[in-house]
Amino acid sequence: MSSVLATLQEKARQLPPQKQAELIDFAEFLLSKEQQGVLPEPTFDWVDGPDDCSWPPPAPGPDELEAPQEIPAEPQPQNGLRNLTFDWADGPEDPPEPYSSVELQHLASQWRVKDALID
Repeated sequence: MSSVLATLQEKARQLPPQKQAELIDFAEFLLSKEQQGVLPEPTFDWVDGPDDCSWPPPAPGPDELEAPQEIPAEPQPQNGLRNLTFDWADGPEDPPEPYSSVELQHLASQWRVKDALID
């Protein structure tokens, strides 16, 4: 007995009875397709040639590289710190008063309580 058949038998013994029945059904399906000549030889038409499946891919040449883009510099305040902006969240561009994070938490809590009392 070939090693493939021995391996298949060993794997089949480890399966529960329902899966063994599925294995037999699958084997019969493959045999019927083979007898009808329906099973084509596998092809790799999606690959243009051996260069398409080599790893790692070849490094791009100097003509293929994109030119680096310059990132515009943001103006820096004199103290070296940037002010937070909320333009990404449709918030105020400049807060009316500077708040610390703790003060903002207290204000948000007051707003929630106020909204809960109104509802």
